[in-house]
This record gives sequence, C-alpha cells and structure tokens, in this order.
Amino acid sequence: MNGGALQPACYQAPYPPLCSHIMAGLYFAESIKNKKSFMGVQCENIANYVLGLCSENTKAVMGEFTNKRIRGSFYVETSNSTPFALGYAFENFIFS
Repeated sequence: MNGGALQPACYQAPYPPLCSHIMAGLYFAESIKNKKSFMGVQCENIANYVLGLCSENTKAVMGEFTNKRIRGSFYVETSNSTPFALGYAFENFIFS
C-alpha cells in the first residue's frame, strides 16, 4: 500500500511505523464494508509506478474481494482519512 512507505493516515501519529501496520487491518475491514474498492495496478517497481508508466497495466482489487488467481506486484494508493479506498465502485469493475 502506498509504495510500502508510511501510510498517509499515519503522518502525524506518535509511532508512525506501528500506525502503518495497524492501518492494514483497517484497510481490510473497509474493503469488506465499503462500496469503493482499493484498486491496485500491476507494476514492476515503484519508480515506474510514480512516473505513471503502469497506468494501462492489469488492475486488481485489494482486500476481501481479491481475485486469488492474480499474481504480481500491485501498487495501491489510499486516502489519509476514511473512506481510505480511492478505487472504482464495485459495480464498475469486472472480477475475472
């Protein structure tokens, strides 16, 4: 999530690395109950992702509704407050 760096919601936290680990559970819980999805894009490395070189690559949902057959490195961005998911609404995404 967020390039493996500090999570956006944790920038002002007293213990940022611990906060980032706690966020994983919150992201997963939100993936179950929120209609917006955490959408990841497949990319070989963070540099290519940041440069926008992967925008046409395979996309996948992170969390409860992950397609377990999809493999690879996917980059997912989040908001710094709830709802954290920035992806597409489920009805606009085809799960294959």
